[in-house]
Amino acid sequence: MGGSGRGGTVPRQSAGGSAGPAKIDIDVYQVGEIADKLTIQHAEPAIAITESFNIGDKEESQEWKYTTDGKSHQWKMPDGGIVKTMTRWEGTQLVTKCKEQASLGALEITEVRSLSADGNTLTIKLTNKGSSSNWTQTAVYTKATKNH
Repeated sequence: MGGSGRGGTVPRQSAGGSAGPAKIDIDVYQVGEIADKLTIQHAEPAIAITESFNIGDKEESQEWKYTTDGKSHQWKMPDGGIVKTMTRWEGTQLVTKCKEQASLGALEITEVRSLSADGNTLTIKLTNKGSSSNWTQTAVYTKATKNH
């Protein structure tokens, strides 16, 4: 999943007392690891997340499209593996569960996304359970300012 190697932390903030799902439609920049930049476009139930990675002097991107209504989606990976995903709101958190069957074995990934009450900080908790490894990583992104 790449990463910029930049360090830094931002205190995790709660999503506040919002009764319904948060509207997510922002460009955010990484403070922790994973993608260098996320661009998220959201019009319920569709959500598109573009991950951008700085590799040397160029930027490479990968777009993922989901629906937030709990319907299952399936992608074929370049290596021939199949990824099945399901995304839904759990309170104010957007949860995506992925199952991948590839040549290297089975993999389950859970992404839990939460937006701060002020809409400026996106926290993603990524849990990976695989045939040969298990790990959890948290990434914190801050909303881009207009000059980015």
